[in-house]
Formats: sequence, C-alpha cells, structure tokens
Amino acid sequence: MFVTDLAPAGWLYIAADSGLHGLDLSTSMVNPYLNGIDVPVSSLAWSFNRQTIFAGTKTRLWIQAYGTDIEGWRHEQINGLIDAPITSLVYDDVHDKLWIGQDTGITLLSPIIMPMGRLHWFFSRLAGQISNPGSDIGHLPFANITTLSVGYSTLPDGRVWLGALRGVMRFDPNSTDIKAWRVFSTARYMPNRESLVDVSSLAVLSRTSDAPTALGSAAVAVTNRGLAVLRFEMWTLAQKAEYFQMFLDQPGRHDKYGLVSSCDMSSWGDTRTCVKGPDDNDGLWTSMYLGSQVFRYAVTQDAKVKAEAWKHFEALELLNQVSGSA
Repeated sequence: MFVTDLAPAGWLYIAADSGLHGLDLSTSMVNPYLNGIDVPVSSLAWSFNRQTIFAGTKTRLWIQAYGTDIEGWRHEQINGLIDAPITSLVYDDVHDKLWIGQDTGITLLSPIIMPMGRLHWFFSRLAGQISNPGSDIGHLPFANITTLSVGYSTLPDGRVWLGALRGVMRFDPNSTDIKAWRVFSTARYMPNRESLVDVSSLAVLSRTSDAPTALGSAAVAVTNRGLAVLRFEMWTLAQKAEYFQMFLDQPGRHDKYGLVSSCDMSSWGDTRTCVKGPDDNDGLWTSMYLGSQVFRYAVTQDAKVKAEAWKHFEALELLNQVSGSA
C-alpha cells in the first residue's frame, strides 16, 4: 500500500506472512517488522484525511497515526470490540469510515473530534444471518466476509463492495435502507451454479466522466470458480427487448420448424453452445413467445415482426391439428 504523504517521496507498506514491512522511497531503505509486527498481516488500509494507517492481523488491529501531535502506534485486541480475526480492511474516504471484514460480519471504525479537539475513534457493529458463530443483528445480507474494496477513481461514489463466501454485496450509504444493499450471488452473477464461490479479491473500476452517478462503478470479483464482471448500464425497454431478441434469433438456436424450442448448453454457463431435442413444452414456449410478438407488432407496426408472428402461429396451428392440442 503506497502512502503518498509520509516521508518526502512516500512510503510503501508491505503486508506479508512474515509481518509488516515498509519501504522508504526517499532512501530506498527497507524497514522490516514495523512496530515489531512479525505475524501474518491480512490487510492494510489508509485514511489520507486522517493521516492514519491500519493493519489487520488475527489477533490485533494496529493503528498508526502520523503527521499530527499524536503520532505513534496503538492497537485494538481481537475478541474485544472486534470479535473475530480480521480478513480485510478498506477505508471509505467519502463517508470517513474504516470497514473491518470478519467471518462474523463487519465492524465499523469512525472518527469523532472531541470537545478538546482530540481525535477519537469509536466502533459500531454490522452483522448478518449467515455467519460464524451465528450473529443475527443488523442489515448485512450475509457474513463470512473475505475481501473489501471501494473505488479510488477521480469520481468516487462512496459505495463499498464486500466479497464473501457466498458472493458479492454492494452497500450504498446514499440510498434508503431498503435499497442500500445489492447482493450478487449464485449463477445469475457468479461463475458457479451453487452459492459458494469464496471471493478472494475485488477490483472497483473507474467510472467515466459521463457515467450516471446512480449506476455506480463496475467491479471485477476473483472467485474460486473464475472471474465475475459486474457492470451497470442504463437501458430502455426497447434496448432490453432487442438484446434478447437478437439472442433468440441466432440461426439454429431456438427456432425448430416454427416452434420455439428450449436449448441446453453442452458446457454449463457457455451460451455459445446449444443442444436441441424433442420437448413436450415446445408448444408452451411458442405460445408465450407468440403472445409477445403480437404486442411487439402492435407497438412497432413492423411487417417483419408480423410475418414472424404468423410463422409461429402456423406452427402452433399445425401442432394442434396433428396432436389435437397445443
């Protein structure tokens, strides 16, 4: 972790299994075992505004203040205000909070200026229903937090991303309580049909200057099943319909003699593949699709849409004549 305002050329903090080390870029000198920390360091975080470094281990949260009259190190013991070993740290500069990830959920560390002008940090707790040892308070969708991230672009949006055993969550403190959390789990978002994906890393991508703030930044999650890319775009209903229409219209995919057929994938999740076969639901899918095309023609008055609708109607009519029912 690069700290820009510590020493003339900055400092590089290095979290390793052997401990916490530092590289003074002014002198190119390595300083091993900062503050005597010689145990594995799971995560680092930095608050530029508060001039504070945070380092997490299994037994302690180390806090280093610099550039003020209270410079130095102190620590908070695990199983005290922090109730489980630290898995990840991230500092949300927009809302001025340290997020502490744990198997049991999230602990928040927030600064407050006391009446005498002294900076004090206070803890609060956020936990979920799927946790170890079983905390059931707060609004965290699920616990077992493995990694945390925020956007560090020139357009930070204040949203905090959380990786966990069961997928990815995004917290938006600017939204109302019911909409503050988004959960990205199972096969809809993650590269695994089961819920367990064990997210090991999260990267929040920079937003373009013309991107709507409401959409937020995109993110890439590294899981034990592969990569998951979460991207947000503003679509009209027509754009969404066109996307799925192009997917359905692929040659040889769903059209079977005018009937709309289901399509199995030879490799799970690989939409480039298609294996068709006889299915007693072909009439059902065709009737549903035909209904959609009738409404599509009513809106667009497109002659091609009308011709396609008649093609599928004739296929259903033939099916009814041959089998006696659709």
